[in-house]
Amino acid sequence: MVADIHVRRDDFVMDDYFYFLRAGVGYWISGKYPVILGVAHLWLAPPEGDSTWSNENRIYQQWSSVLKQDKVLILNRIRLEQRFIDHITNDEITGNKQFSVRLRYLTSFEFRVFSNPKIPSPVLSDEIHIQFGSGIVYNSFDQNRLFLGVKVPVSEKLNFDIGYMNVLQQKSTGYKYTMSHVFRIFIYYNLDFTADE
Repeated sequence: MVADIHVRRDDFVMDDYFYFLRAGVGYWISGKYPVILGVAHLWLAPPEGDSTWSNENRIYQQWSSVLKQDKVLILNRIRLEQRFIDHITNDEITGNKQFSVRLRYLTSFEFRVFSNPKIPSPVLSDEIHIQFGSGIVYNSFDQNRLFLGVKVPVSEKLNFDIGYMNVLQQKSTGYKYTMSHVFRIFIYYNLDFTADE
């Protein structure tokens, strides 16, 4: 079982941006390649001047692998999402949903430069998002997320990433882009429900 919670705030955490919950069940192929099937829900804050929050439901499938090369841990992850997003007109939910499919590819490098596992490790990652669907006309490229930070171990099961994330996103017009500079903290807690033999 995996789960994560995201809270993103804007204007130096003064304004809502979105709230996000994701959960899934996993299986390890050959004991080293985790695959996950899950669901997620996102609440997106309205643009300035509006008051209606948008809901997005997702179904997702994920595969990942970790390779250790000397003192570098390399994570590759592919995630496929089926997205159902509220259609809002004149600040009101119409009852219709826009459906799209999004493919995400992440590669991450954790540099374990210290032999002591309790010392934080530098992390560099990049994730590209490509989307498809009848409502996706001019912006098949959705966004790119570049992260630079450190992984901080707290215990054997608990650690967190902290650092800077740059988000470049293409708007639906196809010729407009936004760039966000994000201070990110990701907290990871690994639960193991397998019984000891």
